[in-house]
Amino acid sequence: MGRINSSELQVFLLTYRRPKLLRKTIQSVLAQTPSVQHICVLDNGGFPETREMLMEFERHDIQYRDTREFGSWGNLIAAQKYLQQDYVLLLHDDDLIHPEYLGTALSVLLMHPEVNLLTANTVPWDIDRLPMDLPPLSATGHLFSGREYATYVYNAGHPSYSLAIYKSSAFKAVKIQENFDRYGKWGDVPFMLETIQSGKAVVLTDACGWMGLHAGQDTNDPSTRPAYQAWINREANFYRFMGDDPFSLSGLSFCIMNFRHMRSGYKRRVRKDISFKQFLAEAQAASALTTRGKWARWLAFRFVQKMLEAYLRSHYHKIAKSLL
Repeated sequence: MGRINSSELQVFLLTYRRPKLLRKTIQSVLAQTPSVQHICVLDNGGFPETREMLMEFERHDIQYRDTREFGSWGNLIAAQKYLQQDYVLLLHDDDLIHPEYLGTALSVLLMHPEVNLLTANTVPWDIDRLPMDLPPLSATGHLFSGREYATYVYNAGHPSYSLAIYKSSAFKAVKIQENFDRYGKWGDVPFMLETIQSGKAVVLTDACGWMGLHAGQDTNDPSTRPAYQAWINREANFYRFMGDDPFSLSGLSFCIMNFRHMRSGYKRRVRKDISFKQFLAEAQAASALTTRGKWARWLAFRFVQKMLEAYLRSHYHKIAKSLL
């Protein structure tokens, strides 16, 4: 089976004061077949304990960069600056990858040169325990346009941000600071959507890695919730890709789920700096809540939404195919 040469892939390990977790992440990268030739740790804290731990891997020629000078999103900004290869993986320090992941991904990318983004599913991993065993990978999945990928993520799937591999030209085109200023910590999906551009996205349906679960995760930290505008911007971005034409799958699903997403975002994802009524008014002005989405809530009761989710999960399962 042919592959893109592994030397064409650069792996950046994004870390902030978690050397024990980073050690396990590095071990999962070093276990890949074919072996990874370009590995660089990007440390947005510059902590000495991280450098001390890296001495254990001295013979593997792992580079280290202190990224504090680039600000709060310094690891991503530094990745753009130091990237030299054709493809890039930005792996977080609390996630692990399946030993076959990079070999499988590179084979798929060889078969589909139009792909700007490749990602996969993960299984949860309690960091205080050994990760569960995963079966061999099948290279089965989906080849999506940007609109199709947005529809998949909006309704039925949660492909990993940490396991995403980007074509370097597409990754470098994203304005990272602008993206995360606009969406806050919910900028992962908009970031991935921007990299697809006029190309394609691949989602591997196998579990290709482990997502670490621990108390320090920012995703579940209410103290770091961004301002309400971040969620409005995020929903407006989905509308930009999906539209709300009820005669298309993307548009119909947007209509059915739009109001629910806005309500969920207000309740759980952002700081409540304004009333829900004001929130909805601003959302409608920004095309984050459309007229069709607003009216569809009176027809799309909870059981209708659940039926849509079940249908789409079944639909995507049926249309998954070998990508090799």
